[in-house]
Amino acid sequence: MALKEDDLLVGAALRQKWEVPGPWTDQLLPFRDKYLMATLMSKAGVAVPEFAMVHDEPAVLAFADRVGWPVIVKPTLASSSAGVARRRVAGRTRGNGRRSVVEDDVQVSGAVRLR
Repeated sequence: MALKEDDLLVGAALRQKWEVPGPWTDQLLPFRDKYLMATLMSKAGVAVPEFAMVHDEPAVLAFADRVGWPVIVKPTLASSSAGVARRRVAGRTRGNGRRSVVEDDVQVSGAVRLR
């Protein structure tokens, strides 16, 4: 039993290792990996903001220059909105008040503009 969303993939890996019934890692990844989820939704015809996998801060800036500011930076496997930041301009965030620093693979997407 997973007590937190982060435990789902651990449980899936254990089920797979011991061949226990229930979802295995490949079946849960589309629900946990934000980039994979957005990719599958886009392929299925669901409208999603433009997105990309990036590996460093210059790639975030290049994406934002291409699609426009603000952008949303999301760790691919975090939960409870941990590490999600709205980047309004280079070096500033809105939301958690901390500057987002890309230290691992993250998904970056264009912000949805509500009317």
